[in-house]
Amino acid sequence: MRWCIGWLLWLPGLAQALPLVWQCSLGGHCVPEDGLVLGSRYQQSPASWPLRAGGQELAALPAKPAFGAVAALGQALFFDPRLSADGSLSCASCHQPEAAFADARRVSVGVGGALGQRNAPSVLHGDLWPALFWDGRAKDLASQAKDPLTNPIEMASSPEQAVSLVAGDPAYRFLWQQAYGDQAPAWPGLAGALAAYQGGLAGPWSAYELFMQGVALNSEWLTSNSLTDQELQGLHLFRTKAGCIRCHGGPLLSDGDFHVTGLSFYQRPFEDQGRYLVTGKGADMGAFRTASLRHLKHSGPWMHNGLFTDLRGIIRFYSHGGARPKPRREQRLDPLLPVTSSELVPFRLSRQEEEALLAFLQAL
Repeated sequence: MRWCIGWLLWLPGLAQALPLVWQCSLGGHCVPEDGLVLGSRYQQSPASWPLRAGGQELAALPAKPAFGAVAALGQALFFDPRLSADGSLSCASCHQPEAAFADARRVSVGVGGALGQRNAPSVLHGDLWPALFWDGRAKDLASQAKDPLTNPIEMASSPEQAVSLVAGDPAYRFLWQQAYGDQAPAWPGLAGALAAYQGGLAGPWSAYELFMQGVALNSEWLTSNSLTDQELQGLHLFRTKAGCIRCHGGPLLSDGDFHVTGLSFYQRPFEDQGRYLVTGKGADMGAFRTASLRHLKHSGPWMHNGLFTDLRGIIRFYSHGGARPKPRREQRLDPLLPVTSSELVPFRLSRQEEEALLAFLQAL
């Protein structure tokens, strides 16, 4: 498909030209893609939506499990600073509910004011991820729980301290008994409780999720009363011209894969080797997990290093195909030199289209 701009001149009652986007087939037949036409097309099943640029199709979130006794124990642990070495830091210190359970600071701060290297990502919908952390070093929420607990620049604590806390506190002993009966407190149970709580975190439904639920339920009322015409155009651009969907599809708005965006600062100050530190594979040098775009406007700053504080800046960054640092002379034959992922394809948007895409991102 190709796109052109048509001008609808002198409509009755209008004294000026109004721009319309037209969709043109290879045979030259053009159909105006105004808000009404887009609305009717996107109210249908995704199988009938306009052809997308690639990746996985957008999807509504699946239902969450009921909040039970194990998750209740996990919730208490998640917000308890006594899990940290000095009693100053809880899981929620870096995964803040008001920031969509991400960190509103550029990088996370551990015990004693120690600074991390990365921005803590949101833990919403943690049960849907195939791998956790920016570098994918944990396979599930239960195995993930130990890492921040024991990291010396995060909580600097231990599973033994967590078990001792639960065993010695009457309130925790009650929660443990409700969750696990007469078993003695042990770390696998605590990790499972933290996993159950985080796996159930969903956040409030956004305008986008209302729209996607309407599509799933075939509800014209929901799809017509959730996204604005501008946001709907942004959805269309997200799937087509801007190509965001190549990496940001599915219910998570993430492919769960690892990509090089050119922001690893290879062999420069602030270098972060990303996925390579886990796999040792050259292709993974500077690669990071695709972030979820759910609740995006609340989860900034963005990127693995918290580099971006403005969503418009992110749109323009990707419109250039990401960062593509020129190698220095001595790097030209370096087999580990990061290569920006092929999924990052440059695109051009008009100012009106940029505003529409921005509006859609803020509706996620």
